[in-house]
Amino acid sequence: MRVYPASLLTLLTRLTAALALLLLLAGCAGPDDGSADLSVTLDLRPSATETATVTATPTVTPTPTVTPTSTSTPRPTRTPTSAPTDTATPVPAGTLTPTPLQKPAGPFKAVLRLEEITPGLVTDIYVLPDGSQILLAGTFGMTRIDPETLDAFSARYWGNSLGIDRSGTAWALPLSGAVAAAWQENAWREYGRYDGWVLPASLPQTPVTSSHIVDGGDGTLWLATASDVRRFDGRYWHIFPATSTGIGLPYKAGVETALTVAAGAGSQEAWAGSCNWRSGEPIGGGGLRYFDGRRWLDSGFPQRSACILSLQTAPDGQVWAASGSSLWRFDPVGGAWQEYSPPGLPESQHYSPILEFIFGPQGQVCPLLRVEEGDGRPIRQIRYCLEGQIWQAVRELPALAHQSLRFAPDGSLLSFEEDRVLHLQADGVWVPLVEMDYAAFSVGPGADIWLVNQVESRPVIWQAEIPLSE
Repeated sequence: MRVYPASLLTLLTRLTAALALLLLLAGCAGPDDGSADLSVTLDLRPSATETATVTATPTVTPTPTVTPTSTSTPRPTRTPTSAPTDTATPVPAGTLTPTPLQKPAGPFKAVLRLEEITPGLVTDIYVLPDGSQILLAGTFGMTRIDPETLDAFSARYWGNSLGIDRSGTAWALPLSGAVAAAWQENAWREYGRYDGWVLPASLPQTPVTSSHIVDGGDGTLWLATASDVRRFDGRYWHIFPATSTGIGLPYKAGVETALTVAAGAGSQEAWAGSCNWRSGEPIGGGGLRYFDGRRWLDSGFPQRSACILSLQTAPDGQVWAASGSSLWRFDPVGGAWQEYSPPGLPESQHYSPILEFIFGPQGQVCPLLRVEEGDGRPIRQIRYCLEGQIWQAVRELPALAHQSLRFAPDGSLLSFEEDRVLHLQADGVWVPLVEMDYAAFSVGPGADIWLVNQVESRPVIWQAEIPLSE
């Protein structure tokens, strides 16, 4: 056995330790062979670079796939609260107060005063077709009254009255337009999406046109809105958007559109037109279309882009339309349109478009026109009645006056104007019947005229008989 000097042993020991240290360092820098990583155990490597790769994968969880189930909730947003109540509220007869102490106003006598069941500010009064009851429509409801017994029923809603049909059913449109509501035999019936009312309805907001129920000749009902025409067959509502009728809508900012409809007599036929408005002035329309019972067709109206302000079917079945300052008549037998223009004016003046017109019992057509200066300043209004080819001026009014003309059952003319009612005598003289600040009027199927004036928010109902007694 060889014995090494102590100095040599010391040197060998140091060399062995140095070699072990080099081997250790070489193992740390070498490739990953699947053995334990000392850098992780000793936490020698920078933590920032490794934590970014580790945290990326565990954050993805399967929970987002569950969230789409929340999208099924929007359907109940129909807001039925704005629609009429399901049932009418009966009101005892004692709440309607006769007014024996109210002095007569000309031929008008006060029938009763509404104390507790007022439907808000009264906007319309209707007389049922059989004359047995009257119906008041107001800002937040309707009230049905039997003038003989003073029995009354009322119902509350927020919306617009659409008038009554020939059966005496009253129709209303809640503010949301989500349903149509009918009131008959003192009970409400709502027609919603399951009854064909699948789209909310909005009424025109134009200066002249207003929407109301139109009776069809075959028992159907028609309603024109701001964007479509609707037909009720007794059970189900059918909606005809403007695109399906062939009526073009402008879809321009600042332009309001109103559709109007007239129903044919004794058939499913109907006519529909439109008028576009900007800044209170008509700027044309989408023409006039015809419904033959199955589809909408060209009506043959000569003016393709006419603004149709009023459209009605006369008792003899002929269709009349107001376009500009002219009346147009369609004869179903001849199949052609004929124009009727009003009498001429001085060169510096012109007519505005016809505001509205009514029919008389002898076939008269009575339009209301405004006369304007060349720069558009209104001068006066003239109520004409057209008989055959003759235009007769029956009433002249101030430029901004409000007038509604009606034919009494005896064929005489009644003019309902601001704060007064006038009657046209046989000698052609208008005689004032009453001076009264009234809110609504109606001429009944019998010999009667009805007025409603709102005395301190407690409406008083007045009645006059025809023939009128002075």
